Amino acid sequence: MDFLFGADKYSDGNLQDYEFLQRLDVTDTVSIELHHLDKSTYEYYRTLLEAQESGGLAPANPINNFEKDVLGYFGAFSVTGNEVIVE
Repeated sequence: MDFLFGADKYSDGNLQDYEFLQRLDVTDTVSIELHHLDKSTYEYYRTLLEAQESGGLAPANPINNFEKDVLGYFGAFSVTGNEVIVE
């Protein structure tokens, strides 16, 4: 499972090209999913990943949308995906 996390700050919703480093063979199946997050959900996951990358020793909990000092986030997001077979 691959996990790519980013924002379209510089592309402003326009198409982007990504270099695909895997070799594909005929009959391989490629699955692509795009998870659409709102800004507050993005900020929660961004700060959570920063905490994980620093060994889990963050100076504070990830940004969340609860009123008290709670670790977690309440939100919803949508997923768009497609699957193709290499010809």
